[in-house]
Amino acid sequence: MSSDWKVSYRSTDSDDDRFADLARINTLPDWVYLETISRQIEIQKTNNFSNEKVLSPTSSGHKNEYSTFAIRSYDNDGPYGISIIRFRIIKNQYAEYLIKLKVPKMCIAAWKRYSKIKKMAHSLFYSPRNWRNSIDSWKCVQRNKNFTRNIKLDYLQIKAFLLERFLQDVLYESISFNIFSNLIGVDLLYITNNDKTLFFKEDDIFFKEDEIYDNIFINCFVALFAILASY
Repeated sequence: MSSDWKVSYRSTDSDDDRFADLARINTLPDWVYLETISRQIEIQKTNNFSNEKVLSPTSSGHKNEYSTFAIRSYDNDGPYGISIIRFRIIKNQYAEYLIKLKVPKMCIAAWKRYSKIKKMAHSLFYSPRNWRNSIDSWKCVQRNKNFTRNIKLDYLQIKAFLLERFLQDVLYESISFNIFSNLIGVDLLYITNNDKTLFFKEDDIFFKEDEIYDNIFINCFVALFAILASY
């Protein structure tokens, strides 16, 4: 692949061997992604997904009709990708979105609420890196967001589409796919490099690319506090 930037609209036509497994990934039935992440990985390792299961409307929710699957590489390592493939309404109160992620060896998916994606978005505003497109996409989400909770299907379809576009802009502007680890709750680079699953607590921070800047900011705050304390 000649570039680190690549977008796929469910197309598997490529001369690049690193994208050969996309054909198999695209044939995975949706019920696989409704399993636990550990079970999803096990199924893909054993290719044990031939038996079709009937999707329950309660657990599987609704297909994101506007979804596309965006992929890219990092320094010729890939493919990595992300999309929101489904959404569902829980107890007639709030929505969850099924976020699908591609690492070189497999795909995984997890249900996440808007609040979790919002937490990730807000972290970008305080990052020293340039997240211009991602922040613009997030502002678009906010402009189209209802002031009151809305669980109507047509509204959630649009919201799922806009959230997906935000996540895909983050994908394009990031320098490491591990930025999505905290969102999903799995160390994605650990899966890629060790063929295992490493889970961590909900609020652990895995934004590896910003760690050096985080330390700089911490040191600045400590220095500022020391100056103020001296007066």
